[in-house]
This record gives sequence, structure tokens and C-alpha cells, in this order.
Amino acid sequence: MPCAIPALKSAACLVLSGKRKCGKDYIANLIETMLSELVLSFVVVRLSHPIKSHYASIHNLDLDALLSSSPYKEAYRREMVAWAESQMKKDPYVFARQALENSLAQFSCCSPASTPDVILVSDARRPSDIDFFTEVCGRPNCIFIRITATEQVRVVRGWQYTESIDDATTECGLDALSDWDYRVENNLSGDRHVELLDQLTERIYRILRQ
Repeated sequence: MPCAIPALKSAACLVLSGKRKCGKDYIANLIETMLSELVLSFVVVRLSHPIKSHYASIHNLDLDALLSSSPYKEAYRREMVAWAESQMKKDPYVFARQALENSLAQFSCCSPASTPDVILVSDARRPSDIDFFTEVCGRPNCIFIRITATEQVRVVRGWQYTESIDDATTECGLDALSDWDYRVENNLSGDRHVELLDQLTERIYRILRQ
């Protein structure tokens, strides 16, 4: 079971999900800028970070390169995914829990507030990721956002179908989920997604006023 953190029941939790090269990082950056302009405190939780950190340590790899969008990361992706899946069979929430704890620890070192206004999860991939943050923050406080782009656009951005990666749980695990609060088509280069950001602002303030 995930570790329930009662204090986080007061935070808004934005959870982003999407396939490779759909533009998750781009949307996350837009949301980060929005939150900064609203002067709301927030943490960004990158679920892949503890996976890459552990894997790099075990295999003596370049962590910075694994955290980038470089070909170096793609060269190790299949083996890294297989290793992560083996760890999650023992504890489905192991990496989500660690990623959240790491982000909250950094926040507490830099802020006088006990908890952030907003938790931004940049890369949910599995049903267990959704389950974890639903349990920790409460479904009414969660905003689930599915980001999509056409295959043609993803190819232009550098995507190439790879067996055992693009048909794996990390890419397909949330395909059947219907409980998205927002579905975002991210096909146009430079799209600022103003309507989405306005809607998110309203939802976040509604949650924080509860």
C-alpha cells in the first residue's frame, strides 16, 4: 500500500501522462511557468528519476545522460524498463513513493511552508502511478491530464517505434484509462495551450479553497 500522507490532502495534484515524444516535458514546463506566475508553491515529481538513478548506480552509467532525451538514454531504455518492472513486482509503489519523498524533502529545505500548494507529476506511466497519487492526495484533489500527439508528429520529434519499449507497460499501461480530466492534443509546435492553462488555474484554486 502507498504511504498515506494526510497533509497532502490539501494540495492540488496534477498528473501528466503520455507516450514517448508526445511533449510531456513541454506541457510540464508550461504548467511550471503558470504556477510561478500565480505565485503558488509547487514541486515537480519525476517518477523516472529514482529508476534512472538506481539503474545508473548499479551499472556505472552516466546519470545526467540517462535523465536527458539523448540517444544514450534510448540505448539503455529496454534493459532499464525490464529492471524497473522486476522491482515493481515486489512493490508497485516503490519508485512513485521515492520520487515523491525526494521532491518533498527538497521542498522542505527551501520553503517555510510544510507542504506545497501543487504537486506536479510529470510522467505517470502505469496504473499503479495513478493509484498511488489518488491514495496520497485524494481523487477530488487530483487532476489527470493525458497528452497525445499523432505518430507523424512524434516521428518528426525523433520517435521511432521500438519493440519491447513501445508495446510495454511503460508506454501502454494507461491506454485503457478513461478517467482523464483533460485530454490535450499537442501536435502544433509552439502551442501555448492557453485554454488548458486557464482551466487548470480555475481547478487548482477550487481545490485550494476547499
